[in-house]
Amino acid sequence: MMTGAPVAELCPKMERSVQDRDSPLTATVRARAYRLYSILLASPHEFDVDNLLRQDACIRELRPYGIDLGALCGAFLDAGISLRRQEYSGLFEVGDRGAPIAIREQQQYRDVAGILEDLVRFYEYFDYPLHSRYAWAPDHMSVILEFCYLLCHRESMTGEDRLSLQLAQYDFISRHLLEWLPVFADQIDKARSSPLYASIARSASSYLARDFAWQSSTVSS
Repeated sequence: MMTGAPVAELCPKMERSVQDRDSPLTATVRARAYRLYSILLASPHEFDVDNLLRQDACIRELRPYGIDLGALCGAFLDAGISLRRQEYSGLFEVGDRGAPIAIREQQQYRDVAGILEDLVRFYEYFDYPLHSRYAWAPDHMSVILEFCYLLCHRESMTGEDRLSLQLAQYDFISRHLLEWLPVFADQIDKARSSPLYASIARSASSYLARDFAWQSSTVSS
């Protein structure tokens, strides 16, 4: 995990190009998927997740890379807020011995310096305003996935700075999600205390692997 370099150096446009993307279509679908995973992994104690999901009916019709996000969303809503809060707290909130599973990147990689600084550098460079409820935790999984949503959404909307947004997605994911998300999913599986969040994490890990592979096929140096 490399840290410390300016974002402009992390995503050098002149050395790489992106081909074979229909950004208004592909980036829109990918943005919606990242937004869904961000919502599902947000704290149910802090956010009205039910309302956020019901506001975007399109999410429930998505099947990116063959992954049925509608079914995942439906199972989450059917579980009910009480169960979600109980399972979220049991997995991710601090207890007598600390949180069983780290939902913040710096907590997962305690021996790696510069994670928070690197994240904030990306956020500031791409003008991503942290929600006040998560300003203290820029490395929360939900925040990181929301930033991926923002990059994809802006790619779908713009032409002028599209290459920077595309390369930022590739670099940001490789630095902050590619290794961590599969570990995160495995840890929840092994905890065997939350089938709901285990299914969300497995789905998110599968989606990320397929999306990064697709991105890799479009980026050339």
